[in-house]
Amino acid sequence: NNCFNGDDSSEDIEELRILISEDLPKKVPPFIPPKSVSDLIIQILVGELMSPKHIVRFGVRFSLQHIAYANKTSVGNLLAGCSPALKQLLLSRPLRLLPLPEQVGIVESLAFTVFAAPKIFPLSESNLLRCLSDLLKMASSADGESINSGVGEPGIDKDGHASGKHA
Repeated sequence: NNCFNGDDSSEDIEELRILISEDLPKKVPPFIPPKSVSDLIIQILVGELMSPKHIVRFGVRFSLQHIAYANKTSVGNLLAGCSPALKQLLLSRPLRLLPLPEQVGIVESLAFTVFAAPKIFPLSESNLLRCLSDLLKMASSADGESINSGVGEPGIDKDGHASGKHA
């Protein structure tokens, strides 16, 4: 029986886990045990939020928006229950050590999460600041030694430090 009866019974949750267990990425951290099928679906979507494939990331964001709308809540409220997992998935590895498609997936997912659920990643969080610093370093080193609009103008050097007359 591959149909769920819709009452969020523990049998439905277990059946859903069995059906999708082979498709879950092996690096997904343990999540809080779901209370319903909807919670399990949100956890699965969060696990795919930073996929290296654009179409998967788009599908996850689209699904989260529709689930939030159907439940008369916000995407931020949906993601709040997965806050520890989001932090681990998005901020646990240095960006510069990852292949480009994974970097893009993490940066795009981080931007979406910070926009949709700013309370999950406050700007004072050290891991977020480290990730943003890595991102600035990578962007500035891709453009050469530093990013300057002109001589003596403020810019960012390859180490992510501000330079120029206002630094």
